Amino acid sequence: MSSPVSGPVSGRLPPAEKIGLAPIARMTFGVIGRQPVAFLLLPLLVVSLPTIAGQFLLARTLLVPDVMVESSASMMVIGAVTGAGMGLFGMLLHYLLQAVLTHAAVADFNGRRAGLGESLGRGLRALLPALAAAILMLMGIVLGIALLVVPGVMLLCAWSVTVPAVVIERTGVFGGLRRSRELTKGNRWRILGLAIFYMAISAALSGIPVAFAYLLVTTEFYWVDTLLQGLTSAVSATIGATGSAALYAELRRIQDGAGPETLASIFD
Repeated sequence: MSSPVSGPVSGRLPPAEKIGLAPIARMTFGVIGRQPVAFLLLPLLVVSLPTIAGQFLLARTLLVPDVMVESSASMMVIGAVTGAGMGLFGMLLHYLLQAVLTHAAVADFNGRRAGLGESLGRGLRALLPALAAAILMLMGIVLGIALLVVPGVMLLCAWSVTVPAVVIERTGVFGGLRRSRELTKGNRWRILGLAIFYMAISAALSGIPVAFAYLLVTTEFYWVDTLLQGLTSAVSATIGATGSAALYAELRRIQDGAGPETLASIFD
C-alpha cells in the first residue's frame, strides 16, 4: 500500500476538494424522500395556506363594491399596505420554515431523525437572528447587484449558508455571515452553478400556475391559479431550505473535516 504524500515535488499543497452538484442534489432530494411528511406537509401548512389565504384576502379587500367605487389612489394604498403586511408575515414564516427544515435535514444527514417538536423549538430560537442575518444579506446583495451585478452575485454565493450556520452553530447574526464566507471560500463558482440549478427547478414549477392562469383567467376556475401558486411556493421553499442545509453539511465536511460524529454533537 502506498504511503500518503504531503504534497507534490514543487512543495505546493494539493488542491482542496470541491463540492459536487450531484452529491448535494442527492442529499437534498434524498432527505425529502425519506421524510415526506415533515419536508412536504409542513411547508404546505407554513407556506401554502398563508399564501392562498393572503391572496383571497387581498382579492376580497380590493374587489368589494365600496372599494371599487373609490379612487384608484385609495385602492393602490390599500393594496400596498395589505401586500406589505402579507410580505412581512410571509418572510417570518419562510425563515421559520428554513430554520426548522435545516435542523431536521442536518440531523437526517447524520442518521438521526429529529422530532418535529425538537426542530420547531430550534427553529423558533433561531428565527430572529436568522431573519436579521437574512435581511442584511438581502440588503448587501441588492446593493451589489445595483452597483455592478457581479459583486451581488458573489455575495449571494458567499452568504449562501448563513442561515444554516446561525441555526446549527448558533453563531449569531454577524457570526453567521462571517462563518458562511469561510465555508464557501474556494467553492463559490460551483455554488453559483448549484443556485442556478435550483432556480431552474423553481422557475419550472412557477411556470405551471402561470400557464394555468393564462388558460383559466376568463373562466370561473381562475382561483385554481392561486391554489397552484401556494403549492409551488411550498415545493420551492422546501427545495431551497433543504438544499441550503445539504450545501452547509457538505461544506463542513470539506472545509472542517466534519464527519457524522462532529455534526452529530450539535444535538447533544
